[in-house]
Amino acid sequence: MNVISLNLDTRILDPQSAIAERERAFKDYVQKYTLIIPYSHDRETSLTESITAYGIGGSTKLIQLVRIYRKACSLARKSHYDVMTIQDTYYLAFIGWLIARKYNLGFEIQVHGLEKFSGMRAFLAEKVIPKADAIRAASPRLKDLLMTTFSVPEEKIAVAPLFFEPAPRSLRTQLTSRIISQKKNDFVFLTVARLVPVKNITLQLNTFKNLVVRYPDTQLWIVGDGPERALLERNAKELKISDRVVFWGWQSNPSAFYAHADSYLLSSDSEGWGLAIFEAAAYELAILMTDVGCAGEFIHNGTNGLVVPPRDPKALETGMIILRTDAQLRESLGQAAKNSLALLPSKEKLMQWYVSSWEKASLAHA
Repeated sequence: MNVISLNLDTRILDPQSAIAERERAFKDYVQKYTLIIPYSHDRETSLTESITAYGIGGSTKLIQLVRIYRKACSLARKSHYDVMTIQDTYYLAFIGWLIARKYNLGFEIQVHGLEKFSGMRAFLAEKVIPKADAIRAASPRLKDLLMTTFSVPEEKIAVAPLFFEPAPRSLRTQLTSRIISQKKNDFVFLTVARLVPVKNITLQLNTFKNLVVRYPDTQLWIVGDGPERALLERNAKELKISDRVVFWGWQSNPSAFYAHADSYLLSSDSEGWGLAIFEAAAYELAILMTDVGCAGEFIHNGTNGLVVPPRDPKALETGMIILRTDAQLRESLGQAAKNSLALLPSKEKLMQWYVSSWEKASLAHA
């Protein structure tokens, strides 16, 4: 089977990254695997003899999308492909559908979440998702959403969680020294996320303002970057908690932060799966998360973490106070979360599920 993919994960273009290593595993399952990824500039990365990733740049979003379309068409003309798979539900999905229709390819969509579901994005998703020959959803929660919101037949949908493998615990000495100096003897809540509205970091800041009055030896560490960073930093100043909130920016390897934090927070309004939850579990952190993504499927309230309703500041504050004050509970929840990692599907099993979904899409156009 030959597969062409429109993908959003730029880390694939770094041959040393963990995600690139995961993509290499497909060499045992397909003959040719080609990935096209929106990127800051044009770049070609050969992962194996049969797996190549192309980064495509563009001075504007529209120009970039046109160039992605042309690149995919050029590849499809030169080589036979069986399946077009898309890691997106909006613009790339629309382009992928056009290419799949033009070259009679099976059409698979990967649904990891539905962020920014409004305007043109909502219009495209509503038009394109039902046209997929197969859909791979990251969770049963997303499967139900696809069936109810988009009227996708159940037989088209395969549930396959995102693959997780703990990153090597390579702690850079200089960064680790800064982290230890910042932490001192304080209690640290950690969040690792893109700073975008759906992550609702504002909820954390508003809640943390109340908590730090009672427990001044507490810090909130925010690791990540994005369009909301300046706004969030300004909010922290206005709330007079900027001395207790640390914005660390984007980190290629956040392991040192997990290693030195005391609890992990996820406050998203919506989430496809939530890989950071699994990273936190690998470090035995007690997890407090909103009822999104893997909540109820991996994290079970009171068993291996705490789960609260989205957009509920009182519930989040109560959960933070519990984790801040109950060391025994923190330890037991953290250990239980780490133990739960052993119950996840193996890499080999997930690969088989992914390939099975491709085969389903391909057979629809056989």
